Amino acid sequence: MYQNHKRISTGSVLIIILLFIPIAYAAYLLAGALTYYPGKPISVLTIYAALQEEISSPSDNYYNQYTIPFLLAVFSVYVLLWWLHILTRHSLMVGKEYGDSKFADPRQINNTLADTSKSSDTILVKTKLVKLKKRR
Repeated sequence: MYQNHKRISTGSVLIIILLFIPIAYAAYLLAGALTYYPGKPISVLTIYAALQEEISSPSDNYYNQYTIPFLLAVFSVYVLLWWLHILTRHSLMVGKEYGDSKFADPRQINNTLADTSKSSDTILVKTKLVKLKKRR
């Protein structure tokens, strides 16, 4: 039976927007770090050093040709992740069982594990099933 997913409340939209602000700022700083040292080749160490200097003076302008593509890429990944999060939510009812597991009573378990063959006895141990065969 298909159940409708819960709608997104305005509080959730506010949380989504507020969580995106630091991620967008990090993408802005990373885009600025790519051209912070113009003469040096781009490597992880130069980006790390540039990020440290950018964080020490966050009010400077780090806008360059990489800023818009970085922000668009981060925004698209962020929207994709929230979309997947919203689509994979389940509206579960309290007290109802889901999946393959089922509650069982002791009689049902005894009937399942009972030895149907009268010629051998079965002993259930934690690690294996042992059968005792009668020798005649």
